[in-house]
Amino acid sequence: MAIPFWKKAISYYVPQTLVTTKSKLNNQLKITLIQGRLQLEAGNAVYSYDERYDNFYRTFQQLDLQHANFENVLLLGLGLGSIPYMLERFFLKKYHYSIVEIDEVVIQLAQKYSLPRIQSPMQLFCDDAIAFVEADTARYDMVICDLFIDDVVPLQAEQTAFLYALQQRLSPKGLLLYNRLSMRPEDISATRQFYQQIFKKIFPHATYCDTDTNWILMNTNNYVTSSRQS
Repeated sequence: MAIPFWKKAISYYVPQTLVTTKSKLNNQLKITLIQGRLQLEAGNAVYSYDERYDNFYRTFQQLDLQHANFENVLLLGLGLGSIPYMLERFFLKKYHYSIVEIDEVVIQLAQKYSLPRIQSPMQLFCDDAIAFVEADTARYDMVICDLFIDDVVPLQAEQTAFLYALQQRLSPKGLLLYNRLSMRPEDISATRQFYQQIFKKIFPHATYCDTDTNWILMNTNNYVTSSRQS
């Protein structure tokens, strides 16, 4: 859906609400145009915000994507497609995406408002990400796990079995990016415990990127130019 120029112009002064709706999984879904950028909010969480989806933008800035021979990407959690959008527009990377999103309303919103801007080839699956990963047999150069219901990571996505399944989806030199909250003290404590006691048991060479409000956990530091390892 093409957004009128006048509405984009006004959004630089006053945020413009484009749609407010809900789904079976999210009591509120709201798309707002802010300074020309599309933001998707769900309750207490921002699901998507173009290149200002900072947790991943800052992470991609710390990765040597130019020399990584990535072709296929598995993205778990769509939002409005901020991740493929920023990779294509700001990092000049057109990957082939397999994208899994459980909320059909989120998919409909993305297809209407944001995905037409993206030229990278993509295949969308309306499915539970955990079930999809366990049933899938393909291998991917990059797997991005951005799974939240509101601002909570689904419990199943924190289980060892799911991390093993993610490991199986990676190509031999594949990169896993796993999003975790670190905004509040309790978030930091839970994320640090998950990273040390669970994630690093599966991925002993793990590292992470601290983006102030999130940690992006990684299975390897092979592509990282700057990160934290602890």
